[in-house]
Amino acid sequence: MQGGTSSSSAGVGGSTSGTEAGDAPGGGGSAGDANENSAGQGGANEPPCSDEPLEPEQQVCFNLGAPSAEQCQEQDPMGWSGCYADTCHVCREALVGYPYYFDWHPCCQVNPTCYTHALKPHACDARCPEPTDRDRSPRCGQISIEL
Repeated sequence: MQGGTSSSSAGVGGSTSGTEAGDAPGGGGSAGDANENSAGQGGANEPPCSDEPLEPEQQVCFNLGAPSAEQCQEQDPMGWSGCYADTCHVCREALVGYPYYFDWHPCCQVNPTCYTHALKPHACDARCPEPTDRDRSPRCGQISIEL
């Protein structure tokens, strides 16, 4: 039996088998609920979305893609110590409690192995700022990137 976090990766039409309905004790939820939650909108435990626009530099990355490693070598002197590898790879462990950070900061990429190395994280690029309360809420109309 798969955990709840993998339900968002189910294929279209893959949730209609008769055996899945019997897997959840007490009827747990409907296929419509699972599909609604997988879109990142309207989940029972999900905070309300924000229609605040992306910052201009983040909008460029949203449209064109994340910067290359060569473009992410300069550490921001005022930056927070949350990156490893280059200055645009943010440590996943540094984002606990900020599940929508990468939705709001498409210039940044996740680094899942920061704390497995002997070296500690270093300052990030200005495009990858320290998380804020906004990073706790999804963007309206966007499918969230899972950490």
